[in-house]
Amino acid sequence: MIEQLTAKTKWFLRDTSPIASVLIFVSIALLVILFFIFVKKKRELKSIFYAVAFSMSLTLIIMFTLLRKPDAADFGFERVCSSLPSAFIFDSESNVVFNLNILLFVPFAFVLRWKISAKLTVVICAFLSVCIEIVQMLCRLGIFEVADILGNSLGAIAAVLLYQLMEFVIKQVKMKMEAEKKE
Repeated sequence: MIEQLTAKTKWFLRDTSPIASVLIFVSIALLVILFFIFVKKKRELKSIFYAVAFSMSLTLIIMFTLLRKPDAADFGFERVCSSLPSAFIFDSESNVVFNLNILLFVPFAFVLRWKISAKLTVVICAFLSVCIEIVQMLCRLGIFEVADILGNSLGAIAAVLLYQLMEFVIKQVKMKMEAEKKE
């Protein structure tokens, strides 16, 4: 499974320009950092870390979804229509792509959850996924696939659950440390 994920990742990145990826990352990072400096009036290291993490995760999403050159077979109305029923039938390649879609949105949703509610995080990720699929279809960068939206949304849900688990563990550790101090 790991070998398939690695091979599929290399396939996704084969036509992605590193320069375009760096430019996107720098642009997003600058926008988010400027937002924190001028709008939120926060100049904390934590805010800059958040801006960089958010920018990196969004750059990964853009790299994997909008910067690659699709195969000629990716186009056509028949392909779009056939993608709907195939969203629920998984062969080995579809499983790998589905798992990559889940993994792709985990870092983004995790960082997003840091600043906003769990429900809003999942809604924003699902909305972003639908927007990406529409852009892929309209700009002929791929096709509108329901399975991609489902995978991305599941990645967002997994990230929210992971974040809540992390908060729970931190809270338990703090309570244990406070109890030990009192003894």
